[in-house]
Amino acid sequence: MEIPVFGKEQYPLNRESGLSYTISDIYKHVPIHTHTHYELFIISEGVAYHMINDSVQTVRKGDLFFIRPNDMHSYNFYHSENFCVRNLGFSTQVLRNVSLFLEQEEKMDKLINGEMPAYVHLEGKISARFWMQWILRESW
Repeated sequence: MEIPVFGKEQYPLNRESGLSYTISDIYKHVPIHTHTHYELFIISEGVAYHMINDSVQTVRKGDLFFIRPNDMHSYNFYHSENFCVRNLGFSTQVLRNVSLFLEQEEKMDKLINGEMPAYVHLEGKISARFWMQWILRESW
């Protein structure tokens, strides 16, 4: 079975900015796939199962994930009527520029080369909507 690679035909990055942004309401299983780019995604509504690199997690509103190009992941619908994911895709060059700007190359290396993708639950720390608005406002 060939695994789809998002970023080639589906959900390509903008050539000038190296970014893409999508909002997806999910009502069924999303097949396993990888990306040609990095991805931040946040669950803005609902609950689902997230299969990632041979591991299964329950994800819910407020969960923020950093997905790397070779991570294989999918969503399986959970007992939730509304499941919505907001994705911000970005190129290796954008990630490199952010790393240099923040002077955090060592931490970025750990983020990129960790065994599993990083994630954090944002509820109570900062609202998911505020965070995504800030990212989009501050985007290049």
